[in-house]
Amino acid sequence: MRIERWVMGFVAVAVLGGGVWGAKNLSSVGETRGGSHGHAAQELLAQNGNQPPLLDYIPTYYKHVAPILERSCVGCHSDGNIAPFSLDTPKAAVDYARGIQKAVQTRFMPPIRAGGATLPLLHDRRLTDEEIAIVANWSWAGAPLGKKSDAAPLSNASSNPKRTPDLVISSPAEFMPDAALSDEYRCFVVDPNLSKQTFLNGYNILPGNKRIVHHVLLYQIPQRDAGRVRQLEAETRDGRPGYPCFGGSGLTGAQPSILGAWAPGQSRVDYPIGTGAALEAGDLLVMQMHYNLLAGRGNDRSTAELYFSKSPVKALFSSNLVVPVEIPCPGAYPSDQNHPCHRDAAYRRAEINRDGTTAFLRNGLVLTFCKRQLEEFTSGSNGAVTATCEFPLRFDESMSIGVYGVLGHMHLLGTSFKLELIRDAKATTVLEIPQWDFHWQSSYWLRDPVRLRNGDTVRVTCKYDNRAERQPEVNGRRVAPRYVVWGEGTLDEMCLTIAQVGGM
Repeated sequence: MRIERWVMGFVAVAVLGGGVWGAKNLSSVGETRGGSHGHAAQELLAQNGNQPPLLDYIPTYYKHVAPILERSCVGCHSDGNIAPFSLDTPKAAVDYARGIQKAVQTRFMPPIRAGGATLPLLHDRRLTDEEIAIVANWSWAGAPLGKKSDAAPLSNASSNPKRTPDLVISSPAEFMPDAALSDEYRCFVVDPNLSKQTFLNGYNILPGNKRIVHHVLLYQIPQRDAGRVRQLEAETRDGRPGYPCFGGSGLTGAQPSILGAWAPGQSRVDYPIGTGAALEAGDLLVMQMHYNLLAGRGNDRSTAELYFSKSPVKALFSSNLVVPVEIPCPGAYPSDQNHPCHRDAAYRRAEINRDGTTAFLRNGLVLTFCKRQLEEFTSGSNGAVTATCEFPLRFDESMSIGVYGVLGHMHLLGTSFKLELIRDAKATTVLEIPQWDFHWQSSYWLRDPVRLRNGDTVRVTCKYDNRAERQPEVNGRRVAPRYVVWGEGTLDEMCLTIAQVGGM
């Protein structure tokens, strides 16, 4: 409980200091086409275009390739999982051999965007240079199967073995978002009917309609607040399930803990062994849905598979860090306050202006805390913009606190993300995503938790490209550059870190 109190106390300190550590919306894009997705693939192709070396032997499927696919690919590429085709049989692997080669050679697959100086990851599905060479040489040789007797045992090889959920929850009924809106936020209350303390150690959120589901957040509502969310339901009289919610679960004051999140590219999340979240008897869950309707309409009923530990676990808490975002248009800054490339117009346009974070960032005080000035963004730009901020950590030195996992989040204009820990003037990269691709967002668990110390500093850096060729397409048309600020809408931006923090 001391760790939980420190996390909540740090929320208040960071808000006053200029950041926002607390539960914030995680948003990405549904079927709206972002320029960065295609560019990410092209950049990966260009940067990884060198051919792997020729090996002095011919790899075979059973002896060399199958273990690689089982560990790094089959967790998604199998029946009932997220990938559109399976690779869990010899025939499927042979049929897709050339495609597999190209995907792994360019490092477009597996879709693990962490790279650079990122610390070692738990359940790391990335292929080594040697493994890429094996796949390439196997493909060049015509994808030979080899001898089945050479097959290695695969029972424990997968980095994403199948699990049977202990509980499956869903929104109470089919939901039709309001067609008059471009983005709609809706919260659904779910009772897990827990009669005793239960420990969550994994989840798998399954959007019902990926054309319109922009993100999903799963909140834990303690029993003391159960009546408040039920009241929000009762007071909503638009004839549709759930209730409107902006900036979180809909509750005012401190936001409840985030148990899980889904954004495009996210697959099942397993907590590190021995860790998780404690659910108490009488707790409720709230599924916050962000529907993006720029590219389609339709109903949705999303579900979440929950996995429980049979024994108590070390509790982790989500702590989220917000960095102010100011992204001017390329070229001269306009004097007309109504011009799309003027900052005032951007804040008037921010689609969820009711969100306290957007309003909090508008006056520029947080920017000043981050040692930046508004004049930097209103004096002309070439389109390349950096958002960065350093946050000093202050807590009781007797406390042992560590970071177990990290998720970085931006929207359509993002190009790279980095989270660093600074200690004694030396920076250590915790997570780096050199080529941001919002279609492949993921929670990254660290192989070894990073211990935090009193006096450390956390630095977050997000980079963006606001040039015309990097703009997203909406309804088949590329939008024009405009000044972009922090916001919950699809065409707004974010620089957000979600860290899983707990005792060590």
